Amino acid sequence: MQVTGTVYQPQGQAIMATHFRVETLRLADPDATTTAHVVAVFAERRLAGKFQERVGGPGTKLEGERYLVFEAEDGTAYLLANVPVGGEPGRAASVKARVIEMSPYIARRGGTYLWVLDVESKQSE
Repeated sequence: MQVTGTVYQPQGQAIMATHFRVETLRLADPDATTTAHVVAVFAERRLAGKFQERVGGPGTKLEGERYLVFEAEDGTAYLLANVPVGGEPGRAASVKARVIEMSPYIARRGGTYLWVLDVESKQSE
């Protein structure tokens, strides 16, 4: 496992150990990618956008199947690796999330995956 991050000292905690805030994770052993679902986790970020429901296109293996994406304000649509609480279709939100890299050896939809850590409703403008 390859890990990047920083050592920090949290306020108000009495654990007598070093704290480490993870920035990124990546499997170092290429053979492990054949069985692991997730092979890399990237830096935490905040994204504003909207949860949208999509439907598998005609003639595809997943034709008619409904799935949720998060469409960021810049137009990037992220497939969701998890279904977050508060991730209802049509809901505008700000999310705290990490882009993750899925194993190339496990069948799934193609595209960029997002692991959502937290969902906050966007305020009406």
